[in-house]
Amino acid sequence: MCYAGRQWLRKYRRALAVWEQRAAAHEDAELARLAGQPEWGSMNVPAGRTDVFGGTLAGWEALLAVHGASLLAQRPLLVIDLTGQDPARLLTALAQRAGTAIRPKPQRAPPPGETEPTAMTAPRSP
Repeated sequence: MCYAGRQWLRKYRRALAVWEQRAAAHEDAELARLAGQPEWGSMNVPAGRTDVFGGTLAGWEALLAVHGASLLAQRPLLVIDLTGQDPARLLTALAQRAGTAIRPKPQRAPPPGETEPTAMTAPRSP
């Protein structure tokens, strides 16, 4: 390797070492900041509804499974699917497994203005 190549390699290694130190310090600071936060927990939604725009079917399913389960633990949940891709499929299966009463979606598309979404109601304690 020529002199210029060795110089460049030394400069690169020094820069890499500095970057690795900064990255480690940042990671430590983030871990310390998040140490007091609960890792898992239900989300309380101040608004009466949550609107979701954009994304993919897999993302919608994941959001509904996690966020929807938190909501369903607190109150009945109404899911309106305007995509026709059934993003509530996973949440519906989880809710059924937990014994939640579900009004199934219609088998045919209702006429405009007569939307009949899937509704889920958490079981009531005796």
